Formats: sequence, structure tokens, C-alpha cells
Amino acid sequence: MLKVGQKLWYVPRRSAPYEVEVTKVGRKWATVGEGYRAERIDLETWYADGRGYSSPGRCYLSQEDYVTELDLSRLWAHLQREIQYSRCPGGVTINDIKQAMELLKVSEP
Repeated sequence: MLKVGQKLWYVPRRSAPYEVEVTKVGRKWATVGEGYRAERIDLETWYADGRGYSSPGRCYLSQEDYVTELDLSRLWAHLQREIQYSRCPGGVTINDIKQAMELLKVSEP
């Protein structure tokens, strides 16, 4: 749960990320930042309210959490590209594939 005074890392869509402070916490929304830079963020998703348009940004618990999510997305995309059109490598067993599927939380067909 967010608390007033807590620092978050805000990543806007069109400018550089920066640190913000939680200034208000309600039942569904929290306000971060002040003045013209104040944003209302959803307490479940941490996305800023686009007020009918796409979200202008998202908050993360810290800059490190944001970097970790970027790394995860980059590596996942790389894995997808590597296996999408390739054949099964030699020596890989059905059991190996089932273990990988289990680790990646993929259900069997």
C-alpha cells in the first residue's frame, strides 16, 4: 500500500523518468508530484490516469524496479525471436521442453 511521502519512480511516455512523491492516497487513486506535474495513478496498476486517453506514464517502486522490468522485457523478446522459427536443438528431450514450459508457466497443448 502506498503512503503519503513515499518516493516512486515515474516514467512518462514522452520525457525522461524522474522521482515523484506520493502526496495523496485515496481508495482507487494516488496523487504523485505537485503542481502542473501532478499525476493521478491507479493503485492497482500504477498507470497514470489518461482521462479518456492512453496513460501518460507509469510509476515503479524504484528506478531499479523499472530497470529490472526493462531487462525482463528485452530478454523475453530476445527469447521469443530466437525460438519462433527455429527447429528444436539437437539433444533436447521432451522432458527438457516440459521443464522449460513449467518454469515459464506455459500450459501443455
